[in-house]
Amino acid sequence: MLKNRKGFTMLEMLIVIGVIAMLLTLIVPNLSKKQELINSKGCEALLETINTQVYLYYVDTGKYPNTIDTLLNDNYLKKEQTSCNDKKITLKDNVATLE
Repeated sequence: MLKNRKGFTMLEMLIVIGVIAMLLTLIVPNLSKKQELINSKGCEALLETINTQVYLYYVDTGKYPNTIDTLLNDNYLKKEQTSCNDKKITLKDNVATLE
């Protein structure tokens, strides 16, 4: 008589693990490449936000801020918005740039 055995054979498990390993070798390198792009896009967005705050400061006070610290002290920026990826953000000619 044939018995109905439920479960996977060792060969089926090895095939599944092999397929998963191949997929991981294709996906993981692409994710690490995308991380660099994501970081740079995040910095670009932060610079645009700071440039908007520079303009708002000008609208409110009638003059441009001298430094990022001026925006920070007048609550136009938060402390964590003064750097991006360990690079300091500064103002040059009233435009935010990375050092």
